[in-house]
Amino acid sequence: MNYPKDLLMVSPEYFDVVYQINDHMNLENKVDKTLAAKQWGTLKSTYESLGMNVIVVPGSSSFPDMVFAANQLFTTPTQTFLSQIKHPERRGEVAYLKSFLKLENSIQVNSGFESMGDLLWDYAGERLFGGYGFRTDPNSYDEINEKINYSIRKIMLTNSTFYHLDTCLSIINKNTAMYVRSAFSKETISQLKNDFVDLIEVDELEAKNYLACNAHSPDGEHILIEKSAIKLQSDCKMRGFKVIGIDTSEFLKSGGSIFCLKNQGWFRN
Repeated sequence: MNYPKDLLMVSPEYFDVVYQINDHMNLENKVDKTLAAKQWGTLKSTYESLGMNVIVVPGSSSFPDMVFAANQLFTTPTQTFLSQIKHPERRGEVAYLKSFLKLENSIQVNSGFESMGDLLWDYAGERLFGGYGFRTDPNSYDEINEKINYSIRKIMLTNSTFYHLDTCLSIINKNTAMYVRSAFSKETISQLKNDFVDLIEVDELEAKNYLACNAHSPDGEHILIEKSAIKLQSDCKMRGFKVIGIDTSEFLKSGGSIFCLKNQGWFRN
């Protein structure tokens, strides 16, 4: 399977921290909306410079977290699955995107499911890794498995700081991934070491303070990493990857970074 060339992003004009639904959110930590818009624009331009087709959905004042476009839907080459988001503050985002993208033939997942926040593709290896424990119900993967021909490896999350799998596991290609040790059991880490030839351990402070593991490789060659995660950038450069540092400081205030801000997939109904 080739890496999909389409990226979905939601414009950031309404992004703000107005409620607290994860360990990173603090109502006293105000968002600089001008800076957030600039950072979002830099991320979008970076993807476009790498040959990605960026589809922009306009934001809504009703949904300040909808800018985190990884969470509302999950796609395969032939099907689209809609999330069942845990927190009521964000549930309406799903219907909004379904309507905007005209996803009449999409499949609504009935169990708790937060899409690419927890269900990650290894595109080249045609494998899926599904996190559960804080936002997504493991039963959702059984629902999805009935309708796809790809295996899903279920992974239990154990640390609320890393509430989505995309905050503690980043798949670069079929051989390489990065992970946060404190997010998983010893048994899970052993299994991940079997799944990937090179499993890069992310520094705990960079993972916690900068969501360093919320990095993204759109093509298995380039890796976009939060610019403050200096050690992780160095570790990836040493392995020959083309590393691009991206400032997401404003979005970190809401518990999201690069991977959260886009949805890579197939957006044709």
